[in-house]
Amino acid sequence: MRQVILFVLSKFRQRTFKALICVLSVLILVGCSNSNNNKISEDENKANTKVETENLKPREEEIMKTIKYMGQEPSVLGTEGEKKKAEYLKNKMENYGYSVKFQDFEVFDLGERERYVITDSNLDTFLNINSIDSTKSKGIARNVIAKSKDYDNNKKTLYIFAHYDTTKRTTGVYDNSTGVSTVVETARVLQNHKNKDFNIVYVFFSAEENYRKGSRYFLSQLSESEKKIF
Repeated sequence: MRQVILFVLSKFRQRTFKALICVLSVLILVGCSNSNNNKISEDENKANTKVETENLKPREEEIMKTIKYMGQEPSVLGTEGEKKKAEYLKNKMENYGYSVKFQDFEVFDLGERERYVITDSNLDTFLNINSIDSTKSKGIARNVIAKSKDYDNNKKTLYIFAHYDTTKRTTGVYDNSTGVSTVVETARVLQNHKNKDFNIVYVFFSAEENYRKGSRYFLSQLSESEKKIF
């Protein structure tokens, strides 16, 4: 009987030992698997961080591409050159994920009165681009406005802008394709930027070579809440 009990205990210990070995093996394998998963997760995070960091860097080739296109011909208000460049900017900003709209407005010739309006201390007069009700039209100008698709009317807004129109005497490589390319590249870099406190809006003005009418008209169309200083 004693021998039988010892034999049973022996078998029980062997089975228990084998069971423990199995459990330990599983734990080791799980541990290795978790370790490998953690390593993969860390590698993925590093790779994603690297991509995000690379995207935040200005790209010279993109900057030069914008300058080359914007500086190839004059873009006087109301001309085909202006419309082509406005369309180019719209497509570019939409490719970066922005909602883009055109803001068209008529520009009138105010003659000598322009010189006084542009320096008038009265804000209403300054923002009125046809303060003397002139009927002599210079053409239809076009501002280009790009907003992120999560634009929130309840947030403050930071405006980043440049004018893209030119005089008749230049294609605008320096004045102002360089400025436009800076705004476009900033928009590309910040295309995935999220901020809980404020929006970022990108604006490309026309008619700046006509006494800053593009920016003045844009400001005149903002609501009172949009013009409010926080």
